[in-house]
Amino acid sequence: SLPAGWLGDRFGARTMLVLYFVGTGTGAALVGLAPSPFWISAGLGVMGLFASIYHPVGFGWLIRHATKRGRALGYNAVAGSLGMASAPLIAGWLTHYVDWRAAFFVPGLAIAAVGVVLWLIVPEEAPEAPRGGAARARPELSADAIRLFLVVCCFLIGASTIYNALTIAMPKLFAERVVEGGNVKDVANLVLVVYLVSGAAQLLGGHLVDKLPHKVVLLAGYAMMAPALYVAADSGAATLVVALAVVLAIILGTQPAVDAIVAHHAPPEWRSTAYGIRFVISLSASSASVPLVGEVYDLTGSFTWIFVFLSGLAAFVLVAGLFLPRAAAETRARPQAAE
Repeated sequence: SLPAGWLGDRFGARTMLVLYFVGTGTGAALVGLAPSPFWISAGLGVMGLFASIYHPVGFGWLIRHATKRGRALGYNAVAGSLGMASAPLIAGWLTHYVDWRAAFFVPGLAIAAVGVVLWLIVPEEAPEAPRGGAARARPELSADAIRLFLVVCCFLIGASTIYNALTIAMPKLFAERVVEGGNVKDVANLVLVVYLVSGAAQLLGGHLVDKLPHKVVLLAGYAMMAPALYVAADSGAATLVVALAVVLAIILGTQPAVDAIVAHHAPPEWRSTAYGIRFVISLSASSASVPLVGEVYDLTGSFTWIFVFLSGLAAFVLVAGLFLPRAAAETRARPQAAE
């Protein structure tokens, strides 16, 4: 993500996004045509390499052209959630009616075709110029900038750790505490319902970001998240389901606020690079949550202490959020639509 963001700032979003679509689609098609496990691995590697372009470059491009940043970020988040939800259905359908290779090859061709269309119909545009028309320079690292960076890191690490930990724990947690007999189908349906309900919060969060200071949105969200996680530690049945839906809704609903803060404070000519750093931090924290859940569950035999830890983490992030700068201009300043 970080190199992709840097390249996006230097060579423009259109070129990088065309590479994203064509490269990711080509990698998927290669997996579908792979004659051996080695080439499957190679194709997946190509997919991952080019897929890493989207978040830093796509977010930078979106912010550049959006007149209402919060709403645009909310729609983008919902589109991503719909993609994640539909991917297993499409792959399952193609595997069932054709074979597993079609589950990679057909979407790969479709994705690559989108890249070609993007190249043909979207005009190239120059990379964003520095504010005031000055020459490109390294961003200044003032004390306020460092403080802002550290606080945003707290939000990114907290949200990614909690979200991924719940994603890992939820199926087994519902099987133990909610669904009688742990029926796999019932557990899967319940998890799906929780994600669908919480996913709608992305649109609400985007709307609130356009109406309220980002700091208010974040602090209000985490003030509710910490007690909800603590309640989930020993609860069961309906209380547990509601608590987890609230937590996931807050995480997804506050994402546009964090991304809007990055957009507001990052110099335009470094915006994609800033988003690259943002996603490196998030993905690193998400990876760390996997052994966390496994180790704590193995040591204690339950999810109780996992939720206690996550509740404490949310409370820590809430305290860190108090140090966000007050930027009332966030809700008043609106970028002009690109011509």
